[in-house]
Amino acid sequence: MKRIAILEDLSEFGRCSMTIALPVLAASGVEGVPIITSLLSSHMGLPGFVCTDLTDTLLPAAQQYRQLQIHFDGIYVGFLSNEAQMDLLPQVMDCISSADTTLLIDPVMGDHGRLYHAVTGRMVEKMRILCAGADIITPNLTEAAYLLDCPPETLQSFDRAAEAARALCRTGAKCVFLTGVTRGTETGVLMARSADSDPIYRTAQAVSGSFHGTGDLFASALFAKLIQGKSPETAAQETVEWVAECVRYTALSETDRRFGTQFEPFLKQLCP
Repeated sequence: MKRIAILEDLSEFGRCSMTIALPVLAASGVEGVPIITSLLSSHMGLPGFVCTDLTDTLLPAAQQYRQLQIHFDGIYVGFLSNEAQMDLLPQVMDCISSADTTLLIDPVMGDHGRLYHAVTGRMVEKMRILCAGADIITPNLTEAAYLLDCPPETLQSFDRAAEAARALCRTGAKCVFLTGVTRGTETGVLMARSADSDPIYRTAQAVSGSFHGTGDLFASALFAKLIQGKSPETAAQETVEWVAECVRYTALSETDRRFGTQFEPFLKQLCP
């Protein structure tokens, strides 16, 4: 069985980050090992959340795994809540990485043209450095703009989004999946593996509105497929269609979208 270390927060309510990654990986037949960066009572988009910082536990946990000689096929990095965690990440990865370990970074920093309130300019700078050394990155359009130091509104056209995907390859990332790219009635992902060739667009029918947690759903389901040997093109198409089905179901249910995208009924579709 493949094994992936997950470095991100655990938000107890609201369907995001670790509460998405763990069940999605498990349903996909992949062992997920949580290395929790912070513990939140809910995601930060809901009022009154309580947060416990776990920065001091990250390196000791990684050192234990190295001592136990645990092999990780992949490392999945999601939301990092402060600069100290970003500074620690290379040391943590050094403890749990092998020559054949694949690193995916989902540079969770913002959406809808702005940064999340916890993300500082220095964190953006540090994220650029981290993403440059990743095998796979999965930014949305807002995060891509900040990684490239350009105004988010400049990436709204399809052609500019495609150029952004190529530009991110030039920064060092080996494979870029740029999410939330819409063209006509379709929405999907631009995948680029070279700065010199056209990105591949994988799509599903768009559903109007904003749905919380879709980036986490995409990154975790995609990584499970990639780590088990599927081609990037196939993995991207299957994942886009799966996330779209979860979104359509959530839209029809008319529940509070702040409480997350309802993916649980569709986990069985991920089973190998």
